Amino acid sequence: PIVEIVNGTSFIAMRSIASKLVPTDEL
Repeated sequence: PIVEIVNGTSFIAMRSIASKLVPTDEL
């Protein structure tokens, strides 16, 4: 399903952005 793909890519994108903004230790 396209919805699952979009949700997956957006989730990965948010994780990558969060990892850049916040140190991994705080996660």
